[in-house]
Amino acid sequence: MQIRTALLRGGADIMLEAGQELTVVAVGDAYTSWEGYKDEATGETKIGLSYAKLCRDVKPGSMIKIGDGQITLEVRSGCHGVPFHYLFRSQASASTVSAVLSPWRSR
Repeated sequence: MQIRTALLRGGADIMLEAGQELTVVAVGDAYTSWEGYKDEATGETKIGLSYAKLCRDVKPGSMIKIGDGQITLEVRSGCHGVPFHYLFRSQASASTVSAVLSPWRSR
């Protein structure tokens, strides 16, 4: 099974900074229409993943990789009572202070 990131609003890249918190939404098959975003004014960032059972299968402290394994996210807390939503914290290596999540393209 291949897990894909959902589309990004406006086809724009999302810059992730080390230590930044973001919300990952398990959008399932809607990953081809659901759009992630980063609100530049507030810093709120939401991205979607095609794996609908994410909330069931990961727990706080788990690590997941996205962006072809280039971006590591640590699960910081659970679903907050809302199905399939997790709050993640980007984890960067000592040599990496930021990462770019680029728009998904059909292959």
